[in-house]
Amino acid sequence: MDLSVVAERAVRRSVAAALVTDRKTVEYDPYLAGRKVDQVRGLATKPAGETLEWSAIVKVTTGPGIRAARRELRHSDARRR
Repeated sequence: MDLSVVAERAVRRSVAAALVTDRKTVEYDPYLAGRKVDQVRGLATKPAGETLEWSAIVKVTTGPGIRAARRELRHSDARRR
């Protein structure tokens, strides 16, 4: 996953770089086993050097026979092409 794409979506501005500063698991009752939801916080640097805070919810799907959950990223991937 490209963190710059995630940060751009969160701050709605172009960013030159991004990093994660904190990641916490969100407790919930998953519909299917192997699902996990995290809240991610980070810092993004704009091309001019300004630093912005950002946060996002990350869904992770793992396990045998389970396809990786990537639908949340399709829109942002298409935007970058």
